[in-house]
Amino acid sequence: MNLDNALDDLLSRAGSSSEDRPAWHAERNGGVTATDIAKLDNGGPAVRRRLIEGKRAAGEPAELKSRAVAYGKQREAPLAEWVQRRYGIKPNTRVFHAALNSRHLATPDGIGINFDEALQLAEIKTTSTPLDTIPRSYLLQMLWQLIVCGADRTLFVWELHDNDWSHWPKRPPQPVGDPVAIWLTRSDIEALLKRTVDQLVITADEFLTLLDTASEEAEVLPEADELERLAGSLLFHRDAEALAKASKVTDWDALNALAAIRGEFATKFAHASLSYKVTKTDSWAVDLDAAKADDPDLAAAHDLAQSKVLANSIVTRDEIAKLSERARAYEVEQLEPTREAWALHLDTFTTNTPTSSGKLTVTAVKTKDTK
Repeated sequence: MNLDNALDDLLSRAGSSSEDRPAWHAERNGGVTATDIAKLDNGGPAVRRRLIEGKRAAGEPAELKSRAVAYGKQREAPLAEWVQRRYGIKPNTRVFHAALNSRHLATPDGIGINFDEALQLAEIKTTSTPLDTIPRSYLLQMLWQLIVCGADRTLFVWELHDNDWSHWPKRPPQPVGDPVAIWLTRSDIEALLKRTVDQLVITADEFLTLLDTASEEAEVLPEADELERLAGSLLFHRDAEALAKASKVTDWDALNALAAIRGEFATKFAHASLSYKVTKTDSWAVDLDAAKADDPDLAAAHDLAQSKVLANSIVTRDEIAKLSERARAYEVEQLEPTREAWALHLDTFTTNTPTSSGKLTVTAVKTKDTK
């Protein structure tokens, strides 16, 4: 092969195509890819263990079977065509091996050369949220691709979609607006990451050593590392739970205070639906002491009448049978006027205090089905 330029040199180091998934995955499982570097850079023993176990198990990693990845694959072809039309960078599906270490691997979405025959790459992503900043994992992937391919700059392209998965896979999410493209050099990415090329190479080589020395029968890394990680994770989430509980109480009290000022309402925001309903009730109170002091004679007569009623009510069934209907009617006739008079008297000393209580309801707004 003619190696007169950087592109020819890169093509001489090409391996399997992602269109041949089994061969592509088998080749990737023998080395360190851009996806691996993004995980290893900040990952601990547990991350390395999972990566090694995944590579030894062979096959396609679980994260590459998600609908987001499937959607990204659907959009790759039209977006790669857009990149080629605008920037002259051709679509790529093949995995490349680094010139200095054939186990350093990368599959950029596009490869090409500029007018000076300098190699340049492209990386394409789809997203449901605008990228105000480039995620660290993307920067790590692009820097590793530049290292492996021997290029100095890459075109980062991202396309926004509407995140509507309700009819997936028959109708995928729809693109929103035009793709966004940004040129990034090695030095740009190193500055953003605060990581150097040499540091990533060391990370990759250390992982390859672990991969080579791991056995199928033994644990890849000491169990104590995983215990330490899980214990630290538990303490972190325990603290986060306590903080969240305190914040929830504070937010709930503040919401109720604002709702009470506003009165009844119902409103809906992007992520929350709120309603506040007020129930009004009457609270009646009688000042018995004042009523008795104002008319002690009537109070005494009422108490006497009540005592007679109570006395006549505490009798046996046989005694009740002996009372004539006429005698009982006469008793009620004599006592009822006193009770009515007392009731009218109490009205003067009875006050009504209207009260109201509010009920606040806050629910999450359901997004479109993402299953």
